[in-house]
Amino acid sequence: MSGGLLATEPDQIKGGSYEIDAPGICAGGSCTRRALRDGVGDGSRAIRDTGARKIGSSLIGKLEGPEIILDAKAFPKTFKEAPILAEQVKAGKLPAVDKRLPEPSQLFVVKPLREIGKYGGNWRRAFTGPADYENGGRIVSLDKILTFDYTGTKIIPSLARDWKVSDDGKTTTIYLRKGSKWSDGTPFTANDFMFWYQEIYLNKNINPTPFFEFQINGKDGVMKKVDDYTVAFEFPEPYPFFVSQLAGSTAIGAGFATRGGFQNFGGAYAPAHYLKQFLPKYSSEEAVTKKAKDLGFDSWVSLLKNRYSWALNNELPVMTPWKTVSPINTPTWSMERNPYFWAVDTAGNQLPYIDRITMTLAENTEVANLRAIAGEYDIQERHMGLAKLPVFLENAKKGNYTVHLDPALNGSDATIHIGNCLRRRSRDCEIPEEQGFPPRALARHRPRPAQRSVLARRGNRRIGGAGARHRSIARAPNGTRNMRRST
Repeated sequence: MSGGLLATEPDQIKGGSYEIDAPGICAGGSCTRRALRDGVGDGSRAIRDTGARKIGSSLIGKLEGPEIILDAKAFPKTFKEAPILAEQVKAGKLPAVDKRLPEPSQLFVVKPLREIGKYGGNWRRAFTGPADYENGGRIVSLDKILTFDYTGTKIIPSLARDWKVSDDGKTTTIYLRKGSKWSDGTPFTANDFMFWYQEIYLNKNINPTPFFEFQINGKDGVMKKVDDYTVAFEFPEPYPFFVSQLAGSTAIGAGFATRGGFQNFGGAYAPAHYLKQFLPKYSSEEAVTKKAKDLGFDSWVSLLKNRYSWALNNELPVMTPWKTVSPINTPTWSMERNPYFWAVDTAGNQLPYIDRITMTLAENTEVANLRAIAGEYDIQERHMGLAKLPVFLENAKKGNYTVHLDPALNGSDATIHIGNCLRRRSRDCEIPEEQGFPPRALARHRPRPAQRSVLARRGNRRIGGAGARHRSIARAPNGTRNMRRST
């Protein structure tokens, strides 16, 4: 998502002459990946002549992001929690925060880009119905085994605290965070990986086709439990690229939330203690079939698929920052913080900062855009039409929001490139034939940066957005008039 908030009058954008930086806009750790140009966020107010810069260039920030702390010596030693959770602890409904987090040396520690954030708030967004599960998935899916940093170029730990590839490249071993727990407080261990592998992945009734990411040259990999917090993925041939499969948006590595949203039974782990009740092995074929029929499903596999989705099933234990409380097949898809989430900031505050995410159903994208223009959302990129940029800018002051353009490495959501090397006019086509690629048959795709409109409500606030993942959990509301209404 775009970084620091820019207060820019529409007529100034059209003239291309000036940009105005509002004071205090990056306070509270709220500027994120792409903070605006030098001078933004230092509390100053500056009006600068932008000369011959292209119209709208002042809306585009540069690539920045939070730092993930890997040195355990730098980890915080004491911990704090959101007031809403502290009340539950006081009432005896939750254990103390240090009992809900992984062991102190096993934490996922985030250094916010600007400042330590503040707890609270409700992030208001639009969604378009049950098929729009990636709307939330791109926000919550920090539950990947490994992930990439904000630049998209470096693999870093996520759900697993570390990994190792054997010298022969045939085995990738991951090390889990001791003491981490599912959102219902049940310990998260290697047993959840083995349950997925043995009872879900290898069950042909559930998963008839092997994942190609879990194969090398068509030969299947094998998952093995080393100990309660160590899992090994073994292959018959060297497969060092498997680390990237675990970090990427793949069937094996995208995480339980994303794969559950797609309902393809991926993710490499699952909450055994909860999902066993839907499998014939743990009761009988008749029992689970009856349960499915009673709930309106045609088979126990259909019921399992439904129960596997964090977006549809508000009873499903998750490892994400937020968990669904009102499912996606209702007019309001809402999520609340996971009290057992396994990440903290550098001050020891359990993440996320934001209490709640509320998505309101829009009948179509046109409705979503009109509501955004009316100022009904706190931040929204998804479903916002770039063609409406002039209208967004024209109504920014009235709607009390700011507009940003988010550079991305794609020119469209789906693109087919055909015959790019047919005439060999580009260096991209110069691929040695000895590598096994006919020179006229393959081209490396170098996508052009695209620009997408992003809306953020309340000019001095920033909370995160689609695709934010580990960035969004460390964003905080600040300086708000009504914490419950805008974040």
